[in-house]
Amino acid sequence: ANTWGNETEVRVEADLARIWRASYDHKTRIGSLEVDYFVKEAGSDLYRRVHEIHKHRGYSLWDVREALEAAGFELVNAYKCLTLDAVTASTYRIAYLARAL
Repeated sequence: ANTWGNETEVRVEADLARIWRASYDHKTRIGSLEVDYFVKEAGSDLYRRVHEIHKHRGYSLWDVREALEAAGFELVNAYKCLTLDAVTASTYRIAYLARAL
């Protein structure tokens, strides 16, 4: 909700332009990111458009713990994604380590 609020960002570089439109629905807890890239074709003055849509749903640590337990797992630990660092209140993505009960 905090990272993908309702915002638009435009970034222009030498051979690439990006338009990023983000929104968050508090009722469904789904963040939507719609991105248009304009990539310069090699050896040309033409740009190719690449369009992407990404949807993310946020879950609290407690939601994940309950889902793991319901599936027969025990939460062993949680880490900042792609690290072994401890989770903080501002951690954007979390990787979970669980074991079967």
